[in-house]
Amino acid sequence: MKKIAVILSGLVMASATMFASAQDLDFSQTNVSGDVHVASRYDYRGQKLSDGPSVGAGLRINDIGLTGIYVSGEFDKFGNTWPANENTRIRSDLGVGYVFTPADEWSVDLSAHHIYNAPEYLVPSKNPDHRHDYVAGDYSEFRARV
Repeated sequence: MKKIAVILSGLVMASATMFASAQDLDFSQTNVSGDVHVASRYDYRGQKLSDGPSVGAGLRINDIGLTGIYVSGEFDKFGNTWPANENTRIRSDLGVGYVFTPADEWSVDLSAHHIYNAPEYLVPSKNPDHRHDYVAGDYSEFRARV
């Protein structure tokens, strides 16, 4: 899975470089944004993944060297635990992408992400004492938004 994330990240960066054409690297335009969020339960893409309260934070760094290049991270606590104990898990979504505007009022966002501790993607436990248990897995995905 990690190899897929590296390959996808490379493709996004190569595409961004191609679209950026002859721009010079300029880190003065780089900006950072973030958020903190709290929910009574943890939902992801319309699927309830936990009845317990969820706390999360997001961070995005935009225009890194070239206009449109960004990295982002989303971190959420999930599990039926509050505020935290040994059963608490952190789902993290790390991504790299490129946003560009091919025409007026149209923007395209291409990105590659790797998700750790994803409760929506369960895999068998590697612990020999819990072989029949399922735990949160990791996966990579490519996203496109217009």
